[in-house]
Amino acid sequence: MPDENKAQLRAVAALSAASFAVIGACLTLPGTLLPLLVKQFEMRLVEAGSMIALQSVAYLFSVQLAARLLQRFGMRRVLSTSVLLFALGVGGFGLTSSWIAGAAMLFASGLGFGV
Repeated sequence: MPDENKAQLRAVAALSAASFAVIGACLTLPGTLLPLLVKQFEMRLVEAGSMIALQSVAYLFSVQLAARLLQRFGMRRVLSTSVLLFALGVGGFGLTSSWIAGAAMLFASGLGFGV
């Protein structure tokens, strides 16, 4: 294997590992923020947990549609849209000031992550 291919393979492996760590942090972060969400939005713990569960519901929904979306729109368009949706959802969740907007952002990140 030429040195050029080894370098590309290492770069892809490093990028994959980094993205795996970032996605893991983005998926576990809302759960660790549960007490702060309860305090900030004056919610009960059950309500805050339900809000966070919306991310998993959206994930399940988008996994069911992923194959159809890929067939209809192609790999590049679907993956770029899903990454953008995930990033906007996670980033928007950190900037929300209402629990409805936070729930919508978590739902959006789940949709993006499921594909």
